[in-house]
Amino acid sequence: MNKKLVKKILFTLILLFACFKAIGLKNANLVNHITFVSAIGIDKIQDNDEKILVTFQIVPPQVSLENGSDSAKVLITSVEADSIEQAITYMHNYISSVVNFSQTRAIIFSEEIAREGLQKYLSSISSSSTLDTNMYVIISEDESAKDFLEAINKNAEMNPFNYFNVIKNSEFIGSSSQLVTVMDFLKLLHEPLQSATVTLGRLENVTENENGNEDQNQTNEANSSDTHTKEVNDETQTNVVIDGVAIFKDDKMIGTLTGQETAFHLMVSKTVNVFFYQLIQEKEGEKIASSLYCWQNQKSKIRFDQSNFIDITIPLNVTLVQTKENTFDFYNEEYMQTLKNDLIEALTLDFDTYFKKLQTEYKTDIDGLMKKIKYRFLTQKDIDNYEMNNHFCSANIRVHFDIKFVTSGLSNKK
Repeated sequence: MNKKLVKKILFTLILLFACFKAIGLKNANLVNHITFVSAIGIDKIQDNDEKILVTFQIVPPQVSLENGSDSAKVLITSVEADSIEQAITYMHNYISSVVNFSQTRAIIFSEEIAREGLQKYLSSISSSSTLDTNMYVIISEDESAKDFLEAINKNAEMNPFNYFNVIKNSEFIGSSSQLVTVMDFLKLLHEPLQSATVTLGRLENVTENENGNEDQNQTNEANSSDTHTKEVNDETQTNVVIDGVAIFKDDKMIGTLTGQETAFHLMVSKTVNVFFYQLIQEKEGEKIASSLYCWQNQKSKIRFDQSNFIDITIPLNVTLVQTKENTFDFYNEEYMQTLKNDLIEALTLDFDTYFKKLQTEYKTDIDGLMKKIKYRFLTQKDIDNYEMNNHFCSANIRVHFDIKFVTSGLSNKK
């Protein structure tokens, strides 16, 4: 082979290697100067209605790429600003690296902010080129958004980004919460026949003693009757609980639903993936508690009539998870019919309470029931004249259940 040709080939390969190496070093240098924001918190500032406190959970790239979490490297920092955009500008000036919001998973609002209204904040997010409208919206009940983020940072034994993915899966694991994105919320703001719900979170104090036992709902302050030994041996930590939803009318928070009531809401409006129900039966003067695992394969059927009655039929698959020993007999027709009747009776009472809460206390339809009747009207004027919300509040809602029992052996029993 020609020696000159060989030299040219070797020279070309060396040049290409040097170019690729330079590009790689440049990109590596760029990555090392990026910090990611995994979550944002919004709080009011006392005695100053013009400004808000914006808290950022900032994650360096080495943590964002790891499976585990190093809380010492995750930074929680807050700035006072007139708006979210101004706070972001301050952060770019404060942090000596590029602040990246492409991986921001959630925006947390304090309950105080939520009761005043979220539209101006979420509208600015939707028009921002920096922030993504697929962020989850979470309301921190009673506590500030800053405290909420700090509690996550202290207790989450995982990558901060993965933490919010776990929250996402909670709807499918227990159906006690419903995740809503910024875009979902903004869409419902323009839907006059259905009110929005948003994920609800709270902080719960848990005292763990030296034996590893946990006592929930304890305060941080030791009781006056506690001994010095107990103060030393017991350690209180704050856990983050995602459970229930906040109810909105227009863009203002007006109330909350418990985890069980959230499952009822999902049963009517969507489907429940997993729902654990505690059934209490009385037999021969003894109360028997049974844990039931319920889920839906089909949506509920909703029917209206001219007398302002709303009939809802909810199909439910049910498996008995736990009950008193020697009381469960799947092949006993009488026992199964009693179990079914008691379950229907208990669920009917619970749903009556649920709809009474919506119709009389909050006076708003979060299940979208009245959306299903609007197609009977020819014009928007006819819909407005019908006063949908007033009809919802005065409607006689009757809930029926189509129960199918399923055993672990996959045998079905109606």
